[in-house]
Amino acid sequence: MKPSDWRRRWIPMAATCIGLTGCATTTTVPGGPSAPVGRLEETVTNPPLAVALSSKQVRVRRGEPIPFEVVIQNVSPQTIWLPKEPTVVLVWTYPTGQRDNTMTPMVSQVSLGREALLELPPGETVARQVIVSSRYFPRLGVTKFQAIVQVPSNTVAIALPTGRYNSNRFGVFVTE
Repeated sequence: MKPSDWRRRWIPMAATCIGLTGCATTTTVPGGPSAPVGRLEETVTNPPLAVALSSKQVRVRRGEPIPFEVVIQNVSPQTIWLPKEPTVVLVWTYPTGQRDNTMTPMVSQVSLGREALLELPPGETVARQVIVSSRYFPRLGVTKFQAIVQVPSNTVAIALPTGRYNSNRFGVFVTE
């Protein structure tokens, strides 16, 4: 798939999610805890990328999947290159303070040619869906999630913005 085809496929999806700039959208759940849920802070910008985490679900029953959308935006004035399938890890903190994460392998170096990369002009976004199963969550209450986008270094001539890029935190109330 050509980069232009890939953008046509993903950019409309990214446009439907919450904007990458603006204020946090925390709320409280009726009949739920007093702790806020939803977007707990603004998008995290760490040039050249901004990463936003969102979900339509702010309340789920234990056992239900929690669908998240991770939107990555090029906030630099130059075009950058990213892997077409960027590594996205979700980490979360249960109400008890215990931490957990999706089991996603993270590599520090790749050899990707132009056909495996996405050209991302300034201001453009790409979205990725991540689903977390709440089946084994040990405690009910508000669990706080955060996405980490891992961009490895590329041994081929096309340079990537190497590093780990964190998103905002997002709270979900898990009930019985």
